Amino acid sequence: MKLQVALDLTDKKEALKIADDVHEFVDIVEAGTPLIKSVGMGIVEELKRYEREVLADTKTMDAAAVEAEEAKTHGADYFTVLAVAPENTKKEALQVPGIKKVIDLIGVPDKVPVAKKYAPLFDLTVLHTGIDEGYFSPEGLEPLRGLKGLSVAGGINLDNVERIAELLRPEVVIVGRAITKARSPRDAAKGFREVLDCF
Repeated sequence: MKLQVALDLTDKKEALKIADDVHEFVDIVEAGTPLIKSVGMGIVEELKRYEREVLADTKTMDAAAVEAEEAKTHGADYFTVLAVAPENTKKEALQVPGIKKVIDLIGVPDKVPVAKKYAPLFDLTVLHTGIDEGYFSPEGLEPLRGLKGLSVAGGINLDNVERIAELLRPEVVIVGRAITKARSPRDAAKGFREVLDCF
């Protein structure tokens, strides 16, 4: 099971310090949407120094080819498209070569059928509970257990990660604040790594 750290920060220096502290325990480093908006897509190039896959969380809603090419130019391995985007936007995203495509289900009320629809097309499908929505809950999502490219995000911490991993068997677990706001991001990342290595 892969661990992705979401650097949803606005300060580049702080983001790079955390990435430096935790990269040995994570598989994917995410340039979060707030970070990209604050300092630009160039942050992706700086995150590549850690020799981990880098995801640019573009949360694309329109002009998918433009945003995908921008992310790819800066070395991103993945970029994200919102499931609530127009169908033409999602189709356009899928046609861009040389970068992995992630569909993010933030804001989708009934995630099961939507995830099943798009999982065969995208590299990763993120069951995402946004900060404003609360915390990720696996209840009702059991039909998605083991789905190809399944990824989970939203308020995941060391108290609930084992249960989420056991119930859903995702390919990727995305952790933000439980690592980035921890007293020791390194220790927190190590703790998540130890849990996920059991699956």
